[in-house]
Amino acid sequence: MRQFDVVANPDADEREFRPYLVILQSDLVSGLSSTVVAPLVVLDRMSGATRMNPILRIEGQEFWLAAHELFAVDRRVLRSAVGSLADERDAIIKAIDFVFSGY
Repeated sequence: MRQFDVVANPDADEREFRPYLVILQSDLVSGLSSTVVAPLVVLDRMSGATRMNPILRIEGQEFWLAAHELFAVDRRVLRSAVGSLADERDAIIKAIDFVFSGY
């Protein structure tokens, strides 16, 4: 998995509301058993501030990036990527910066 890859949420209970996870951890941080991710939330299931929660498109659908819901997940439970949001890098980094620095 590479930074900004999108994978299916391995948690069956959460998948309906948060169907995908975005890998946020840098490719330079390797050798760890976990990786930092943020969920992509179904558009009509959340409202957000577009700077902290940009709307991103994957597989023809729009989702909120729930940057405020960052967590680490064991890499072994992640399946192959269904897409990449590398083209949205700037919006994703701005969202993370907003969560931690407020601007």
